[in-house]
Amino acid sequence: MKLFVNHLKKPSDLLKYLDSIDGRLQQLTNKAQELASVAIDDDLIKNGITLATKFLDLVTNIVDKMGLITTLATGIGAALSFKNVGILELY
Repeated sequence: MKLFVNHLKKPSDLLKYLDSIDGRLQQLTNKAQELASVAIDDDLIKNGITLATKFLDLVTNIVDKMGLITTLATGIGAALSFKNVGILELY
């Protein structure tokens, strides 16, 4: 989106821009950024990234030790058992 507010010659041009689709989208973007900076704590984001990194490290270590096929089979078997669609489904 081009931001051309600095190049406007008259205040009425600014009002026209603000009432246009681009102007309204820019206002929406600004409000979303303001909400994100107020509502989301930096520590929350950092902790989420750290958690995701540790999870990927754990998965990498499991795959290194057990092999990819064994890890995938275990994961698929666990997922199917949680959904109760395994071979031994109880009626």
